[in-house]
Amino acid sequence: MKIHICSTGLRFLWLIIIVIIIDLLIKQIILNTLNLYEQYNICRFFRIIYTQNFGIAFGFLASKNNLRRWFFLLVAISVSIILILILSTQDTKKPLINIAYSLIVGGAIGNISDRLTHGFVIDYFDFYIGDLHWPIFNTADVAICFGTTLIILDSFLSCKKE
Repeated sequence: MKIHICSTGLRFLWLIIIVIIIDLLIKQIILNTLNLYEQYNICRFFRIIYTQNFGIAFGFLASKNNLRRWFFLLVAISVSIILILILSTQDTKKPLINIAYSLIVGGAIGNISDRLTHGFVIDYFDFYIGDLHWPIFNTADVAICFGTTLIILDSFLSCKKE
């Protein structure tokens, strides 16, 4: 079976690569400039803080359990492979869904790289109001959440067309 990149959703591989590069570049800057839990205040409700996430998105199911680490890796790799296979069958006339899948894959690969390299995911964005904090996250998480939002939006738009 021959896959033509330009005629499928694989045309959006550039977006996957951009997400991975931005994510890993920012994480490397965090590692080079901050110690664990060291923070840099940006404004009254936002700071950059270096944390290590042993769980999944937003620290959910966090623990230093090695079995969990490999389970999360397996899930992320499986989802990435499935989405790349789906991209290889998608029509280029569906850019919203192709962008969504690409953002999710790019974010997943960024976090996979962390788990393989460090055994945890590097998180650093901290939004808060007083003592109320949103869970700390990273650029890969932003890409995954935005991609998921685009999938939901696409499903509503698809239903509306039908």
